[in-house]
Amino acid sequence: IRAVKRYVARELFYALKADLTAWDTNQNNHAHTT
Repeated sequence: IRAVKRYVARELFYALKADLTAWDTNQNNHAHTT
């Protein structure tokens, strides 16, 4: 169970990191366009 928890936590971490990176890219694009 501990290994599964660690795996899920890592998946969530990478998913969140990807979301933040995409959000930052969108913000930068908006800043450049305006």
